[in-house]
Amino acid sequence: MAEILFFIFLASAVSFYVVFPIVQARTRAGRRVNSSNNHPSELVERKQTIYAAIKDIEFDYQMGKLSKEDYQELRQQYKDEAVRLLKEIDQKEKKVTKGAIRANKKDAQANFCWICGTALVIGEKFCPNCGEKIE
Repeated sequence: MAEILFFIFLASAVSFYVVFPIVQARTRAGRRVNSSNNHPSELVERKQTIYAAIKDIEFDYQMGKLSKEDYQELRQQYKDEAVRLLKEIDQKEKKVTKGAIRANKKDAQANFCWICGTALVIGEKFCPNCGEKIE
């Protein structure tokens, strides 16, 4: 009787040891993906992880480890996640680009005429060379 209880305990301990990291990783990944203030490098890293996962499930399917239904379902989930991440990366890059353009435009407007390129004195309302209004 003690031997049976020992094997049951051993089987449950091994099951817990195997399953717990998987559940914990999924929970962490879900939290990390759902946060909207991810740094672009984190998003790119997550995208690369998803691409690797897609390659893994394709390999598993070719090896016969996944059924066709499971393969299609997993592949679609990962593809949807990759598309969402790509859109989020694009949005963050557009924000950064727009900010840089605005900053450059303000610098150009403050220092040089954007029409003729003449150097301006701070506070001038019009370009002394071409007469363009300075914003």
